[in-house]
Order: sequence, then structure tokens, then C-alpha cells
Amino acid sequence: MIAIEPKALQEAADAHLVRGAEIRAAEDGEGLVVIVDLGEDRRVVGLARNRGIRYFQSFDGAAALLLERGISKFAANTVGWTPRTQPKWMKHRGHNCEGLIAAASI
Repeated sequence: MIAIEPKALQEAADAHLVRGAEIRAAEDGEGLVVIVDLGEDRRVVGLARNRGIRYFQSFDGAAALLLERGISKFAANTVGWTPRTQPKWMKHRGHNCEGLIAAASI
């Protein structure tokens, strides 16, 4: 998938060209990626100066990128992604994120 630079994403958002967005787990396990739907084209959010795909380690970071550009409606698919930090209730009850993710994908 072709990357879109942050400046180009801002321009597309300002021109109301963004038809949808999705935060999802990266296929290579590097974290989360943001995919934007530009009508006929889908792009992954990249780094400035075409330096590759931008990976997010937190859902908040990925959502903030969209919200800062006025994109407040988006889908999320985090199956296969494990947060760096687990909620306290998971640690105390002996849960692990892998089991939770498997249960959520059923």
C-alpha cells in the first residue's frame, strides 16, 4: 500500500477528500497503522519525506493523528495487536493480552 505523507493527509482532510479511516494492527507486528480512504485510493499514513510507514505504539497516538486533522469518525481493528501496557485488572487476574485478543476475534 502506498504511503501518504502527513502534509498531504492534512491537505486531503482540509479538502474533505477523506472518505473514511481505520486504525489497525500492522501485519508485520510493528504496532498500529492508520489507513485512510480517499475515495478511489486507500493509503497508509507515512512519515514525512517518504521515509516509510508510520507505526503507532498506542491507540491514543493513532487516534490523535486523525482527530488533529478533523477526522473524528474511524473504524478500529486491533486483532493481533498487544498494547505495551496491560490494564491493572488484567495483571491482577492473571490474564494475558493474547487470550483476550483470541477471544475478541471469535
